[in-house]
Amino acid sequence: MICIPWIRGASIDRKLCYTSLRSKTFSLEPFSRFPIPSNDSLPADVQTTFQETKKKAGFVPNVFKALSYRPDELKAFIQYYDVVMDEKGNLTKADKEMIIVATSAVNSCLYCIIAHGALHRIYSKDPYLADQVCVISVPGRFAAGKK
Repeated sequence: MICIPWIRGASIDRKLCYTSLRSKTFSLEPFSRFPIPSNDSLPADVQTTFQETKKKAGFVPNVFKALSYRPDELKAFIQYYDVVMDEKGNLTKADKEMIIVATSAVNSCLYCIIAHGALHRIYSKDPYLADQVCVISVPGRFAAGKK
């Protein structure tokens, strides 16, 4: 199955999928190879966390959804992130997200670049800086003809 993002409004909530390359049939139904629990089957505190996250960031990261399969691990993951992002010290949340974006670029993790780039844009209110940091972090990677 080959999928591309299907954009509805301002959020990507479905994927346009080839269910058969030969017949070129399509499906708009979301799919996953990993069992993602439905929101109503999650503990109440996880549902609340997802609602708060969506309100703050505009989306619930897929890593949260995947970790919701094991709610205690999800809570530990979120608690760790909250401790790291605490604004004690000299770095702002935007500064910390910028460091995460640069690290993600060096590690070639497109998922993390996109997720933390979105958070950096929210915290810094700068729509371009995260993308610039990503490109500068790995010179030549995004040059024409290179993958």
